[in-house]
Amino acid sequence: MSKENSDRHCPLKLLSQYEGDILSNLPTLSGLDDAVRQYLAVGEEERAHLRATLFFKLSPFLLKSLSWYCHISGGCGVNCKVADLLSTSYLVFTDLIEQFDFDRHLNFLGYIVNGLSWGLFNSYVKERRYSRQRIFLSEGEQDLIAPGADRKENEEHWLSAIELEELLSMLKPATRDLFVLHFLFGYSLRDLATLHQTKVKTVQKIIERARKKIVLEFSKKMAMSI
Repeated sequence: MSKENSDRHCPLKLLSQYEGDILSNLPTLSGLDDAVRQYLAVGEEERAHLRATLFFKLSPFLLKSLSWYCHISGGCGVNCKVADLLSTSYLVFTDLIEQFDFDRHLNFLGYIVNGLSWGLFNSYVKERRYSRQRIFLSEGEQDLIAPGADRKENEEHWLSAIELEELLSMLKPATRDLFVLHFLFGYSLRDLATLHQTKVKTVQKIIERARKKIVLEFSKKMAMSI
């Protein structure tokens, strides 16, 4: 199946066409919080149905994480990985919702998007490689790369999962979460500001400082290895 056809038939790619609208309705945040309160208030027998309902209600918000792993696993068309991704996501979601605490977390949506993204990252991290350009370059810097740049040269600019984890370990947990959601999963600054109920400029400053720190530390490491 051609890439064009596989993209057109991939459920996640089709849903992603509407991703620009998925985080635009702020009242949805409080609505989800109310639904979670209802979930936590009932017994185990009633929770199973409510849990499934909540998960699929959240699916549009989780598209970026799901689509990204679908992409890196080559999971479109004949080798569609959507079912596997949804299955893994639901298992992670089940653990996360049981651990949610309104006294500790800002809102359920921000908590679950962050937790599920990390859950998928940990589940699929083995034997993955990550583009240095995607992580090290700001959006403005990426725009400066020539469209016809040598493919072989670009393919050599990869980080292993171990290298990436070492770099991320230098960041504080909250900063690391924002950095990963933006650079790995593609959540926009606006998305993240909405999820964390803060200003876009605040998120932008945090992520840019983190990026510069990672680039600096990686450059030092490379210089020492020469």
